[in-house]
Amino acid sequence: MPLKLSPSVVAFTLVGLLSCSTTIFILIPPNLQGSRGVDNEGYFGKVTSEIDWCENNYVHTRYIAEFANSTTSLIYCLLAVFSYIESMEQLSKDPGAIKFQLLLVSLWSVGIGSTLFHGTLLYWAQLLDELPMVYLICSAGFIVSTQSSIHLTPAQAKTGKLYIFGCLLLTLTIVLTAQGTHVHNAARGAGAVAFAINLVFVFHGSSRSAAVVSSIDPSSGVEMNDLFAHGFVCMVLSLVSWILDSIFCEQLLAFSPRVFLNFHAFGWHVFTSLAVYYMYKALIVERSLILKRGDKMGKIT
Repeated sequence: MPLKLSPSVVAFTLVGLLSCSTTIFILIPPNLQGSRGVDNEGYFGKVTSEIDWCENNYVHTRYIAEFANSTTSLIYCLLAVFSYIESMEQLSKDPGAIKFQLLLVSLWSVGIGSTLFHGTLLYWAQLLDELPMVYLICSAGFIVSTQSSIHLTPAQAKTGKLYIFGCLLLTLTIVLTAQGTHVHNAARGAGAVAFAINLVFVFHGSSRSAAVVSSIDPSSGVEMNDLFAHGFVCMVLSLVSWILDSIFCEQLLAFSPRVFLNFHAFGWHVFTSLAVYYMYKALIVERSLILKRGDKMGKIT
């Protein structure tokens, strides 16, 4: 029997965990500031990123700063391609396929940016990691807010334009302002808050949609509930991993100086990629039912 999660439980859990992780992101703990290990001996030289994650630098090769964090980032790219292949047939018949394609492109971009960030620990690469995450969650937010319509309504089209404008404004502000200035830091903080708000919206909205789908088509409802539950559990595990890795870094390194207890690589990267994968599949199940039933579907909100 699939796990059924009420929207209130989903929202409460995510708000609590995101409050902790967003605070850590904005107020970086001292043990994640500066450089770690032998960074000056590496190919990319001095660390310029604001965060040096809980993994000693250039341990395995002088060409990759954080080996485990960098290599596990490629999971995002692999799952983006795999998800597209799985859903390609349905997307070919969906008038709203562009929304799902943009989400997968954003997921792929997260993988590329994260690989560059952890591989170099340079600030420009850090931004290439952070910004695609905002694009990804905004794409998901737009899908959830417009999922029930086969074709976009004028109001939904305006919502899409607002998402695009917000992402462009955030990107231009961050790129065109100097690191460390008030405007630059405010923009990055706004991006972190936007990510958190949209993440709660996506999971809360999907939880409500799963209940509606179950009432209309029990077989689709069981499948969507199961996928949603998997996605939610993976997201919770990823946030817990982020928090543990940030707070207990020194203790984790003492137990595992090379790679084995790297909660960012094997917790955050692995579980967030799986969370996106399961949530994408859940949205595809819902979308399939909407396309099949058309106007008979009614509102899923």
